[in-house]
Amino acid sequence: MGEIARRRADWSNLRVFFAVAEAGGINAAARALQINPSTVTRAIEELERQLNATLFHRGPRGATLTEAGQAAFQRVRTMERMAEALELEVGDSETLPEGRVRLAAPDGVAGYFISPHQTEFLRAHPGIDLSIDCGLWPDRPLDGEADLTLTFSEPTQPDAVAQPIAHVHYALFASREYVSLYGAPKTIEEMLHHPYVHHSAQTHQKELWGDRVQA
Repeated sequence: MGEIARRRADWSNLRVFFAVAEAGGINAAARALQINPSTVTRAIEELERQLNATLFHRGPRGATLTEAGQAAFQRVRTMERMAEALELEVGDSETLPEGRVRLAAPDGVAGYFISPHQTEFLRAHPGIDLSIDCGLWPDRPLDGEADLTLTFSEPTQPDAVAQPIAHVHYALFASREYVSLYGAPKTIEEMLHHPYVHHSAQTHQKELWGDRVQA
């Protein structure tokens, strides 16, 4: 029995597909890639033949992804990010990085840890256009638009590469006057009977606080 050749999608066609999905249309993608719209159309049609799937709904308002196109876009976006990481790691180390970097982080982390070092970072990397999004919440997961994310829980996105960078310690604080009047709680159960000020994120993550305090 002869070996069946595996069909492989052409890398250049995948790049064109990604551009169309990002731009939302053939002409916009052609302008971004600086090629002819007919070349973009041929690349998409060839890729659809290779995958035996329709990737876009084409209409007067542009091109929208089909269900198969959505699945393909998630994979190709991962490939695009890996290519960008390759350029950063293997590229000319003497060349300063440039371009837009989108960072997502909780407001406390961004305000107290990132902002104080922002001026120093931008002076060292004048070609970086840094955008910081502080609207990160457990019930509002990332939509994939951030390049870097600082979060207290491991992301579940299939294309995200997670790496631990620090440990965060939790503790209760009280003034000496408060402790002298009401006493210091010895357990979580005792603490619940005391008035306290907390960050709103505590409300979103009540089920995690017991384990964090015990740790």
